[in-house]
Amino acid sequence: MVDRPYVPLSIKACGMAAQERLPFMLAGTVTERGVMEYCQMARRVAVGLFLNSGVPEPMFEYLGKSSGAWAHYYGKCPEGQRVVGRFEPLLDAVASGDLASLRSIDGAAAALREPHEYEEEHLYARLLLALALGQGDARASEIEAALERYSELSGGDLRLTACQALHDGDAEALAETAAEFAESHAEQLEEQIASGQYDMDHRATTGKVSVELVAWARLAAERGMEWPDSLRLCPPTAVRFDLAGTLNPEGWKTFPIGGDLTPAGGAR
Repeated sequence: MVDRPYVPLSIKACGMAAQERLPFMLAGTVTERGVMEYCQMARRVAVGLFLNSGVPEPMFEYLGKSSGAWAHYYGKCPEGQRVVGRFEPLLDAVASGDLASLRSIDGAAAALREPHEYEEEHLYARLLLALALGQGDARASEIEAALERYSELSGGDLRLTACQALHDGDAEALAETAAEFAESHAEQLEEQIASGQYDMDHRATTGKVSVELVAWARLAAERGMEWPDSLRLCPPTAVRFDLAGTLNPEGWKTFPIGGDLTPAGGAR
């Protein structure tokens, strides 16, 4: 396990890395890779702040910085260069409740761009958008078509199983999938640690709390589905969506890191 005093160091390191990329993003000279790196740093800061304080509000705020930055970049990107399958910022948007960014990306979503993205990742991203935003027969048909194609490509994929369970409203299947997903990711990190090949900032932050699971939990909550109280990589306080504040659509344009980062009670 990572000593909790490392979490503030990770928050500062990732926060500074995000701040270094911010001028290029504001100037519109950033590459897709640069935006994805900003999003990754924001995600790690978000989880770090949650682990450090034990409250979810700052996590949702900084996840919103990631999703807002990606939506801005995606909307400005020429249509022929858009890749919807970069699903990590979409998970940040779902987890934080950033519907504005999801709608923006959904409105500009491009067709599959092989070889720049895997079809499975493209389908997963489209499913996240449809599940988060969808109502009505048209969305249902879109979801069912994507699930069918995803199943043809990768029938045993846990992300596919989660999307199917969410679409069906099957809380038991979702809970089983989430538990298997959490165990798989935790074991993967443990193997990386054992081999000495791991990222310390990831280990201290997003290796302890899965934003993907938080996103699944929000989609479940919006459907009135029960979510397991005890789940590895997803503490109960991380899914207290009732504590989420209102996100600022322009919030990604600033990235303050300061104040007292001394660990408090910690996440529970």
